[in-house]
Amino acid sequence: MPPQRKSTPRNLELAALAKAIEAQMTKKGIHQKALSERSGVGERRISDYVRGQRSPSLSNLRKLCGALGLTVDALMDRAAKIERELPDG
Repeated sequence: MPPQRKSTPRNLELAALAKAIEAQMTKKGIHQKALSERSGVGERRISDYVRGQRSPSLSNLRKLCGALGLTVDALMDRAAKIERELPDG
């Protein structure tokens, strides 16, 4: 189980996207550093995305999805499903 977040996501959409990214990372058995290395996206940015603090650019989203073995559509579908399940979602 991932450690408890110290910061609160900025909104429900970012919270859902963060959970979808984190779930795929767990499924693939990779951590933020490995995702950074595989995707070419900086560790700080990955951390921001996983905490729901920033929204990735389309370029970074594509890089992340490639490294996670997902299409952008698949990740966004997962995020939308998670968002509907969140409180206030």
